[in-house]
Amino acid sequence: MAVNNTGIHKGFQRSDYVGSNRLALQMLAKSQQSLWQPSPDTYSLSTATFSSDSDSTRSLYQRSCTPVDSMSEDEGPIISRKRSAACRRLLSSDSEESDLETSPEPPPARKKKKLVKRPKTTQSKSHPQAFSKRRSSPQNTSTLRLLRQRARKEARALGDGIKVGPSTLPNAGNGLFTTRAFRKGEFITWYHGERILLGSTDKVSRFKDERNPTVWGHRATVVKNWLVIDGIKSPNVPGTDRVGGGSFMNDGISVFCPPNTELVPMEVEHNPPLENEHDLLVRATQTIPAGEECFLKYPDRQWLRFKDDAPEAYARLLEGQQTNASWITQQVHWCRFTDNWQPLEQALARTPVPAWPELKTPHTHWHESLIRYGLFRAGIMSAVILQRHVLDLLNPASDWYFLAVAGYGSRLTMSEKEMVSEWNRDHKDGHPITPIPVPRNGVFQTDSWTTANLRILFATAGQRECDFEGSRLMLTIHGLDPSDPMYDELLLQYIVRGLPVSAEHAQTIDFSQPRGTEMKSRMLTALRNNRIAVPSSLLNSSSSESEGESEPSQWNVPQLHAYLRKHGWQVVESLGNKGTSIWFQLDQAALKGESDTYSTLFLKTCRSKACNFQSMARASKTCRTTDGIRFVPVPGANYPEDQPCNRAALLFQYIHRVGAIDCQEVYQQANQETLHGVLEIMQPDYHNPQWPTMARDLLALVTCDIKSVKSFGKKLHRHEQHIPDDLFDLTNEKRKDILQPEGRRLARQLKQLPDLTTALAKQ
Repeated sequence: MAVNNTGIHKGFQRSDYVGSNRLALQMLAKSQQSLWQPSPDTYSLSTATFSSDSDSTRSLYQRSCTPVDSMSEDEGPIISRKRSAACRRLLSSDSEESDLETSPEPPPARKKKKLVKRPKTTQSKSHPQAFSKRRSSPQNTSTLRLLRQRARKEARALGDGIKVGPSTLPNAGNGLFTTRAFRKGEFITWYHGERILLGSTDKVSRFKDERNPTVWGHRATVVKNWLVIDGIKSPNVPGTDRVGGGSFMNDGISVFCPPNTELVPMEVEHNPPLENEHDLLVRATQTIPAGEECFLKYPDRQWLRFKDDAPEAYARLLEGQQTNASWITQQVHWCRFTDNWQPLEQALARTPVPAWPELKTPHTHWHESLIRYGLFRAGIMSAVILQRHVLDLLNPASDWYFLAVAGYGSRLTMSEKEMVSEWNRDHKDGHPITPIPVPRNGVFQTDSWTTANLRILFATAGQRECDFEGSRLMLTIHGLDPSDPMYDELLLQYIVRGLPVSAEHAQTIDFSQPRGTEMKSRMLTALRNNRIAVPSSLLNSSSSESEGESEPSQWNVPQLHAYLRKHGWQVVESLGNKGTSIWFQLDQAALKGESDTYSTLFLKTCRSKACNFQSMARASKTCRTTDGIRFVPVPGANYPEDQPCNRAALLFQYIHRVGAIDCQEVYQQANQETLHGVLEIMQPDYHNPQWPTMARDLLALVTCDIKSVKSFGKKLHRHEQHIPDDLFDLTNEKRKDILQPEGRRLARQLKQLPDLTTALAKQ
């Protein structure tokens, strides 16, 4: 993050667990009487937790975003780490909070109960930055485990979905931008910087004066210590290829750049953290399109620091915040009523104009057209605020121009033909005018407006409900660029409408029905005559497998089948001469959902091929000209999209149906790489009734030969979701001592298995 190139970086403070209702009331009363003193086995609860309008981020750990330099160790009451739903309700109630803060009287005395003193948590002397492990209930432990796993999977490094570039805020230095879309709740990146453990807020204050104008941190689990993250100032960090971009985010300052992200603290499991473990992550609070800048809401107390540290920036950037969204909305209604926008332009004179990339030219002052567009872009006003002169500000190649044109057109009362004529007109009353350009963001193929383009425009932007029927559908497809997602969606509708859809099975095209082959031929002819382009993904996969019946750029039967399967449609082919093929029989059993028949055929196929899963995967793909053997869905199994039929998937299917590794041929297929693939296919909710400890046993097998504790931890970390509950709270060294003997014992048993012929004879 950079504001006026002052190098301001941030973190957060985490408030701690709350005790029971009775105990909290006693402690709050005693804190008001100044009878409590800090002790190593207690935590300080930030006063921001009691503020109903604070910028705290409530989560599983009751975290609150508070600048550490604004807190002292004796600020706020001292409470126990015990958790209670009653006390959480107490803290979340504004009325009860105000009573606790203003009431000078302590609660009535009750009969004292003997309390057992907890042992003090001490920090390891040999590892000054070691964290004391403190676990919550098993339910929350499982939730946090999945949250950490999702954060490690989603968080991106610079260059992978995010980038650093000049901020859209004037004089704000760099900012963080997205290069792909992020959905609401998705982790974007992490806050990269030096982790510094300080003993008190006094040290934090001294560190702030020495290193940065403002330092952010959060309370670590080590008693009476602060974990401060000194954010990076440059995207180029020596010694690492993965750099998080959280420290480059800015506060949007005004209502025209609202915050779209939040900071999420995350307890790490290792010290020092592994490569993909991070203390502080950035999460999207709304859907963020590609090319947008990420903004974060800073606490008000941090901006007050600017009043002394950077008075010029404070005066220039913050006084414009007096014009909040509700005030602007009222002024807009008055300006539209009086047709005079000058008062609002004067009120926004000190508010910086963002350098939005979709603007044709940069602007330094607000005017009516720019105010109208800014209100629409920030979501303060709907598309009713837009007028034709607003569109002249925008670049037709941008997505925001596409949305603005759709919003402007949706409020017009013209018919589609009248709108096409008006938007294409270049003369009016004998004077030349500029027609409204067709968006050039990759959606349309034509340069002039048509009724099909209007339907695409409104349907894509979600402004109107459009039904594409008959010839309209083909005309609409012709108006779309083949690279646009809507082209693929409408093309699928067109193809499915002309093919025999099965009445018995959902999402199934049944060419074995009467006239099924004839309907297939008619569809291929229609696609060729209308010059519908074959998607590039199908050209690479199936053009080489065509039988020379047509040119590679034209549709053929394998391409049609592959296209339908790619979009989730099952294809039942006519039997012809291949009804006896084992691959075809497996395919038909999977399509019809005949689980028992499928299991019999699958095991028969595996044993006839000597359980050589690698050769089976190759043979099935060659014979079926698709992605290989189709699997009957298994609850709790998730196959990789890029390779749904590989050796790991076949081994998993075999074990799932047999219930064990039953012969030497299968055991020889279970190498380290394949077992890792099986564990990745298995989800935490998968259960094999014939082998209940399957996940634990496979985890022991893949780690039984690892000597280094660090390497063991990395392997185990790869399959964190399968770590048993009785091992989750242990260190990696203790996990290694427990799992490796189990793995070696299991490996010795598997080596003594008979070969496939002997095993089948015993059955």
